[in-house]
Amino acid sequence: MSGEKIASRGQLLQLAGMLAQDVPTDLPGDVAQKWIDNPSAMREAVRSMLWPQWVKTFQGLLATCKQDEVDYRFNEGHFSLEPVAPNEDDWEVHEHFFSASVDGLKAFGALEQLGNYQPCGPRRAMTFIATHLHDQLENDLVVTTRWYWGVNWWTPVFCGNGSKRILKLQRLNRKFGPCDGWLVLRRKQA
Repeated sequence: MSGEKIASRGQLLQLAGMLAQDVPTDLPGDVAQKWIDNPSAMREAVRSMLWPQWVKTFQGLLATCKQDEVDYRFNEGHFSLEPVAPNEDDWEVHEHFFSASVDGLKAFGALEQLGNYQPCGPRRAMTFIATHLHDQLENDLVVTTRWYWGVNWWTPVFCGNGSKRILKLQRLNRKFGPCDGWLVLRRKQA
């Protein structure tokens, strides 16, 4: 694992103050109001400025996840990045936990029946992991995308083992426990 640390709250506040100082005084009111009404648009604008272009590639996103081990089968050939959806800002990545063990193959159907959820592809999942680095150390996080190989469906799982971050592929024809979080897209709450 790299020795990089996540920015402290103080550093983030200092950056926010610097950004506020550099907002043009002639910023159109409708632009300012859009950012006030839709903070995710502002976040996306700031991220696009701060994150280098390579982060938007499969390998770049994977690097931001800071995994200690990655299954070689987790690659863009098997898990291609999903396109940006026009209404993407209406959905947020959410960790869903079932109350009991669930069969991996049946979990996808169970999530669909809950409504208000969509599968979370590798691009959104890796972006979430990159900004929530410690979540996978608390619970394994199953990405709700799958790949058929051999005689099995496989899904990426961000796992923790002590302080190690491990991205594994796991067969879906197995039970997943109630402590396994399923990364899904959930319509943002008003």
